[in-house]
Amino acid sequence: MAEEKVIVIEEESTELSEVKKSPFNKKNLILIIALLFVLILLLLSLFFIIKSKKNSENKQESLTQLIKESPVSIEQFQSKKLDIMIAKANSLYESGDKNEALKLYENIAKYNESFSNYNLGVSRMKQENYKDALTSFKKALENNENNTVAALNAAVCALYLNNKKEFNYYIDLAYSYLNNEQESALYYYYLGLINYYKGFYPEALQALSKNKNKVYQDDSSYLQAKIYSILNDEKRAITKLQEVSNYDNSLTLGLLYAKNAEFNKAKFYLTNALERKKESDLVRLSLAFVDLKVADYKESSELFAYLLKNNKDLLENKYYVQTIINKRLSDIDYAQSLYDKNFLSSKQQQYDLIFYYSPFLVFNAKNAMKLINKANVNIFLDDYSSANAFLQDSNTISNIDIQISKALNLAFNYNIEKASEIFQDLVKQYPQHSILQYDLALTYALLNKYDLAKKHFIASYHLDPNNTQAGIYALYCADILLDEDIRLEQDVSENVKNQNKAYTKALLAVKTKDYVQMQDFLNSKYEKNPFNIILKIICDFVNLNTDNLVNDAKVLNDISNNDIIANILYFSLKNTNKDIKKYARDIQIYFLNKNLDYRALFGGARIVSLNYVKLMQISGLLASEREKLKELLKTSNEVGILKALAYLDIYANEFEESYTIYNSLIDDYQIQDSQTFFLASVAAIGANHPNSAIALLELSRVKNPQNLESRFALALLYLQARNYDAAISQLEKINNGFFSSYFSFTISSSK
Repeated sequence: MAEEKVIVIEEESTELSEVKKSPFNKKNLILIIALLFVLILLLLSLFFIIKSKKNSENKQESLTQLIKESPVSIEQFQSKKLDIMIAKANSLYESGDKNEALKLYENIAKYNESFSNYNLGVSRMKQENYKDALTSFKKALENNENNTVAALNAAVCALYLNNKKEFNYYIDLAYSYLNNEQESALYYYYLGLINYYKGFYPEALQALSKNKNKVYQDDSSYLQAKIYSILNDEKRAITKLQEVSNYDNSLTLGLLYAKNAEFNKAKFYLTNALERKKESDLVRLSLAFVDLKVADYKESSELFAYLLKNNKDLLENKYYVQTIINKRLSDIDYAQSLYDKNFLSSKQQQYDLIFYYSPFLVFNAKNAMKLINKANVNIFLDDYSSANAFLQDSNTISNIDIQISKALNLAFNYNIEKASEIFQDLVKQYPQHSILQYDLALTYALLNKYDLAKKHFIASYHLDPNNTQAGIYALYCADILLDEDIRLEQDVSENVKNQNKAYTKALLAVKTKDYVQMQDFLNSKYEKNPFNIILKIICDFVNLNTDNLVNDAKVLNDISNNDIIANILYFSLKNTNKDIKKYARDIQIYFLNKNLDYRALFGGARIVSLNYVKLMQISGLLASEREKLKELLKTSNEVGILKALAYLDIYANEFEESYTIYNSLIDDYQIQDSQTFFLASVAAIGANHPNSAIALLELSRVKNPQNLESRFALALLYLQARNYDAAISQLEKINNGFFSSYFSFTISSSK
């Protein structure tokens, strides 16, 4: 109750009417002059109050409880009643009824005393001296004048003083006096206030809507906005607040729009509030969080840094941040609304499919044999120095070939991360090896680490310009990263033209949209392997040749057997014209009893897990897939199944189970790649283990500094832990415009 922000009820006097003069005796004149003197003092006091009154600033609490009531006027005291009382007393005195006149003069004095006590209470409330203000209102009530508003303000003071007993007493007292105000133009406004403070919000709204007094229409609209905010009806709160003209509502409107998830509008109003320099640091803090929502990380980090330096107390005590999993991650309707049934329309998806079906380059065993034969010749010629050099080179090549074989074996068995690690070590030892550079780049591309993939594809191409496929793939990565390399594209294009190979011309044409250059490949008799088939499907799709897409996808699916991507591609092309609801139902029919290779879900390329989980999510099959995986685990200890189950658990909101499985994968199976650490952190956040999530994200970030999801989550978790230096450090490294698929946050005014 004490934290509820309240309305100060003010009553003010207008200028008094002129009092009639009469030929009283000296004693009576002195009495009248004394009364007039009191009235003049009262006028001066009230004039000071009116003069000092400012338009109230709307203050805010948080993104979840927005509007605090600022001081508003209830009713101005009119002098008419006092004029009538004085005129009547004078008349009685003039007519000789001195006793009645004196009684009336006494009542006037009491009335003035009550009036003075009331306004003294208002003045003290303005100074936030609620204890003495309450005393003044109690004295005003003793004279039985202005009881309703005096009792209301007494209740307000008790509320500020956290005195629940007195609050209840005075708010009930105000209600009991309300019948006396039925003829007042502000009856419904009083009733609305009383119902508001008693917590009867619908009744308060009903009463306030009946208030027709134009002078207090702004106050009524403001209070209605407050109530709608409490009832979490931000749209109506905004509508009512926009009716208010007397207050500067930029900050409040900004926060209301933020609460209603209209963050661009929120930023507009908060920026406007900052320009007006009203409660600037509170605006900065609110704007910093809104900037996080609209992906303006540089601005957000600057605002947090400013507050950390200049108003750390506000930063640490105003808002509490809670890092959460983005609700849209498990929202079926939202997933369906975003799902691309074509599967091929995205350029990145086209590139990922080509990467997925591209074979790794293997060593040439003949090279080692040639070196051995040369060594034998030199031994025969007694040239042992040259022979040793040839044998050393042969041994090096053989060792590289052995390591390549190990890495490829891991890749073929859906452990791309581990294969990538082996290639990384080999490239460090043999940076001039074109095949190593290419294979490492391909593992990065399969893991969606396009920046690293681009770097090593370029290295492979420069080491062996005949490997135009490496150059083309570097261009694919640059296209995804929006980092075009014109000189590289010109060089690769020239080499592709000189080689005149149908498939490399088609690969480059996918990037350049050169339909003519695709024709040689489309018209050729290519070998029916997965790579050539997917290239034909993509070229036909780009050329709008849709007649054979389904048939080609079926061929790919047949030769790929239980491959997840081949099945998804075939299904999507076959059903692309159906509406999303029918499409989702048919997924259930097609995939419910499919015997797919689940190892690819997590050890394999990222395209597999991303697309399969999307498919299961929009079809509502996540639960049945989880159960299918659990049944498989009863007869198999295949780590890929554990990975798949942990991943599906995230999208099914089974975070605790996912968190437990990931812990086992990391600790028991020693699977400690960046992606596993990251997904484990997602599960940890969902299961409300923030400290563990921070540790996991730091491990993920160290292994893959380019993962912006990790940095964003770390920034939120550090804000939650009030480690602002660390949070700012992470935000500074995130590019504006990045939106997290996994994480969001909430704000509250207390922990």
